[in-house]
Amino acid sequence: MDSYSGLKFEEAGLSRENPVKFFIRTFETEKAVRLHYHSSLEINICRGVDGVIRLGERSIELREDCLIMLPPETPHSYRFSACSGTVEVCHIMLDTFPGAVEAMGGRLGLRILPIDDCPAAAVNRFYSISEARDRAEQYGQLLLFISALANEGNSGFISGNSFLRTVIDYAEKHYSHKISLDDISSAVGVSRYHFSRKFKEHTGETDGIHDIWPATGAKMFEVDHLTDIKSLRAATMGKTTLLGNLDTALLCNGTPAEVEADAKDLIEFMMPESGFILSSGCSMSGNSSKELLHVLVESAKKYGVYK
Repeated sequence: MDSYSGLKFEEAGLSRENPVKFFIRTFETEKAVRLHYHSSLEINICRGVDGVIRLGERSIELREDCLIMLPPETPHSYRFSACSGTVEVCHIMLDTFPGAVEAMGGRLGLRILPIDDCPAAAVNRFYSISEARDRAEQYGQLLLFISALANEGNSGFISGNSFLRTVIDYAEKHYSHKISLDDISSAVGVSRYHFSRKFKEHTGETDGIHDIWPATGAKMFEVDHLTDIKSLRAATMGKTTLLGNLDTALLCNGTPAEVEADAKDLIEFMMPESGFILSSGCSMSGNSSKELLHVLVESAKKYGVYK
């Protein structure tokens, strides 16, 4: 740091009790931000600004909406022209989250990405960090942000669907709290009746979105018994693991022979290269027969060893 003339250390407003700081800057007149650094991780989202960020000897023009991640101890300065844009800033004291740096591994580095190229999930997690209600949620959202940012190729297939995006944003924000159907329907301006009717129509039937499932980046999908898993296999081969999808009702009312036959059919069709875990289709009733569950497990042992 000694090689930078005029370099200042800035860390106002952060403490072990308040390890996350979020604020928004606007630039109605030309503004220069002097060369400085932080011991915290700094994440910025720039929207509609016109300026330059200097990183040591490097200068990078900011001509489009972008996300900037500056690791701790990164010297930087800004110069902004007068504009109506904003810079949303989040500072995070990583040393207050034990194991955070290790968990991030090599993903904790300098990043400047156009918003259009940035995964939608990363942008959403940026706001979730600032809105988190406690330290545990802050830590979880931070790790999810870094993980999402590592998947630049998966830019978010749902970003163009405003209705679906609103529902998912709401669910992510309140994921650790009880969410009722009334809450979600009122949040998106749809009556409880119409919301319920729309989603019941598609419950378990996902054939129409099989081609976009792999783009989510999920490592595994739990498949409902109504879904054509053989069609889904073709779309997800080598990209994600499938879990399912024996008819749940069969485990309640079927016979041992029926359960074994269906399990054998699933195992033999999916084959090892598909990445498959034999299970019930999306759920398991409390009325499931212990005998039939035993048959399911034994069928997996009997037919699940691929030659």
